[in-house]
Amino acid sequence: MHGCAIVAAMSSQPIPNNPEPASDRRLRVTVVTETYPPDVNGVAMTIGQLVHGLLERGHRVQLIRPRQTSTETPHSDGNLEVVPVFGVRLPFYREVRIGLPV
Repeated sequence: MHGCAIVAAMSSQPIPNNPEPASDRRLRVTVVTETYPPDVNGVAMTIGQLVHGLLERGHRVQLIRPRQTSTETPHSDGNLEVVPVFGVRLPFYREVRIGLPV
């Protein structure tokens, strides 16, 4: 993600704000993250915008993130598939859960 921002910042060409795909090819993208909305922090907001942009362009997105509650189960909404996985709370930042290696 940081690499994309650096390349965009260094480019002299304006970044198009067009939700139309560059081609008719649809992608299936898996995003693995520790935080995602409704969490409120910079990473969650950035990943949320990335996923929203991919969905607007017709791509299928699989989102893998730590469960927010113990009862949360995998679910789909259109082209978005959410896969909550087991996670543990950070000792000094209880609002954030981190995923564990599989």
